[in-house]
Amino acid sequence: MLAELELGPGDVGKLLPHNYRAIIDRCLSGGSATRNVEIEFRQHILLWTFAPLLSQRIVQAFAQDITETRKAEEYSRNVLMEKQTAEAANQAKSMFLANMSHEIRTPLNGVLGFLKLLSKTRLTKIQRDYLNTTEVSANILLRVINDILDFSKIEAGKISIEQIEIDFKELLEEVMSLYAADAESKGLALVLSYDNSVPTRLLGDPARISQVLSNLLGNAIKFTQQGEILVKADLKEETDKDIQVEVSIKDSGIGISVEALERLFRPFSQADASTARRFEIRTGMENVEGITEKTM
Repeated sequence: MLAELELGPGDVGKLLPHNYRAIIDRCLSGGSATRNVEIEFRQHILLWTFAPLLSQRIVQAFAQDITETRKAEEYSRNVLMEKQTAEAANQAKSMFLANMSHEIRTPLNGVLGFLKLLSKTRLTKIQRDYLNTTEVSANILLRVINDILDFSKIEAGKISIEQIEIDFKELLEEVMSLYAADAESKGLALVLSYDNSVPTRLLGDPARISQVLSNLLGNAIKFTQQGEILVKADLKEETDKDIQVEVSIKDSGIGISVEALERLFRPFSQADASTARRFEIRTGMENVEGITEKTM
């Protein structure tokens, strides 16, 4: 260690603790070693140990360079502090999302309630069309808010999957009915193909199934200009206790490029944001071809 430091004639004294004489006297008088005496020298941290040899009335001194050890300890402390800061920020974000979602959802439920009451009054055909469009839009907004709330629950580790009895075919039909008006307005056929081997009564989470199916159906209608959208429920595997059902959506839209598939299932990602914007603005203005398949 001394050779690596390239000591000069006046540096030897600087290597020792400033009170080394008092430490030596204490070792000789008390007969015990003094350890862990720390000094800094040229950006190095030295840890000294003084051990007396009473029979010879001398004290041996040993120094250990602990610079790298201290750097590693400091790095670990900094990493821990950064981790704690990030976790605190993430928790604050999750709390904000949860609170915001609840605050927005409350008045939105009021809007939906009054839309339902309004639908029971006497309306003209045009007024009823406007009302239906408003109600569909409000329900879509409510699903978006629920998605945000789900993200905050996932980050907080509080998401739960229900296992309740559902009429699976009826559930699929209900979700499809929400998009029937959108499909009809674009001249698209919305078709359900339900495998007879799939039981109608199943255990599952209807909210999560509806959520996933709604996202896929919404995109299918958005990016399809002509043809049909096929929702299929097929039996994939069945045991004495469990059954695996595959629900897939096939449309005649623009398709998904191979390059975009890697980003498809990442949070807050789109296959092509520019394409999404174009289809939002120029619906019905493009002649599109190709097949898109999405599996749930």
